[in-house]
Amino acid sequence: ANVAASKPSTESPGPTEEAFPSAPSGPLKEFEDKLKAIDLCRQGLEKAEISRLLGRSEHWVKRWWKQNPQLIPKPSVKYGSLVQNAPLISFRDLELRRGFASCREEIAMVDALTQELHWEPARRATRDAETGKLRVR
Repeated sequence: ANVAASKPSTESPGPTEEAFPSAPSGPLKEFEDKLKAIDLCRQGLEKAEISRLLGRSEHWVKRWWKQNPQLIPKPSVKYGSLVQNAPLISFRDLELRRGFASCREEIAMVDALTQELHWEPARRATRDAETGKLRVR
């Protein structure tokens, strides 16, 4: 599966896509939901639909959907410096898309890029699936 790290997408994934929230609960999820509400509003969705998609009350959506995302304070959590220094695009759902490159030319381009470019893994925070603890690696 190819990982698409583009603009946050809050639309329901299609049959060849899956979306995984980057924060399952707590202050980070609250922050991400605020950003999603703003993004969905900008996409033209109504308050009731945003409320349904996020599992939040319409009153909660009304409070956040017209805000400037740059002005919403990032949550204070463990590894706070990592969170405070992260760009807003870091707070998005992970999208897995199968068939991201579909024609031969696109596949050849992806293959050439992966062979020619020097990739270094970035430091990243991951959550243990069993314990929920955050790890920085």
